[in-house]
Amino acid sequence: AVVDQQPSALESQCGYVDNYWSSSAVLSTTIGTSSETNFMNTQNSRIASVWGRPAVTLRFVKDPSNPGSTYNAISYSYPAKIYYGEAIYKAAKAKSSDNMVNAMILAHEFGHQLQYTYGLPSRNESTARAAELEADGMAGYYLRRPTGFNKSSFSQIASAYEFAAAIGDNCTTCPGHHGTAAQRRS
Repeated sequence: AVVDQQPSALESQCGYVDNYWSSSAVLSTTIGTSSETNFMNTQNSRIASVWGRPAVTLRFVKDPSNPGSTYNAISYSYPAKIYYGEAIYKAAKAKSSDNMVNAMILAHEFGHQLQYTYGLPSRNESTARAAELEADGMAGYYLRRPTGFNKSSFSQIASAYEFAAAIGDNCTTCPGHHGTAAQRRS
């Protein structure tokens, strides 16, 4: 794997990706096989194109000493980048033969890039729910667009929505609340 330079001097000195990841995590420009890496990079470009925006930096987070710690994907506002964990990539890949669930997660993270750019969501709440559900909607839009993932029916994207439902939460008063399972599915 090709490991990137760390994004800042502090992160390089301390040897971690950033405070959202395990201290033993590293950044990489690859995920799985070369065709899997190409798929994710192509999706990054296609998602951006659907929204008329440039692709953002996409890096993969790996942690050989604590693989489960990479079950996450995070969108950063400045500089515009998405860090995509290896554990969530593998779990999502197992859910659909065409890797659509990973396309949905990446589109969700790109939805946050749109929110940073355009000052969205317009509705503020005491939790992250409004922003997360809006990003879910943007991901669904991408999956259904002919210039996106080109799935024309809900049944074709059900595995993506079932995955989103599986990571919903019921801590409706927690600041990091992303939406209940039913909200994320819809």
